[in-house]
Amino acid sequence: MNKHTALSVLVFAGAASITRFTFQHFATRWQMILFWLAAALYQFVVRPVRHESISAVNFALTGVAAMMAIWMVRIVTEGRI
Repeated sequence: MNKHTALSVLVFAGAASITRFTFQHFATRWQMILFWLAAALYQFVVRPVRHESISAVNFALTGVAAMMAIWMVRIVTEGRI
């Protein structure tokens, strides 16, 4: 994993954690869908505009990191998956 991938994973996980904690009454599945869409938008629109290469690994890792962060905050705040 390169430095750019690690940074995007941390940013997406942090943003997902803050979002889940802030919007606890918003359905978890919709938060996950929105973060997967954000990861796709970043990977397939923003990176080509910045003349960076597209990476399927980066896309998968950022999506999974956001999803796991949302689940983690849900378990901590609600005590259930």
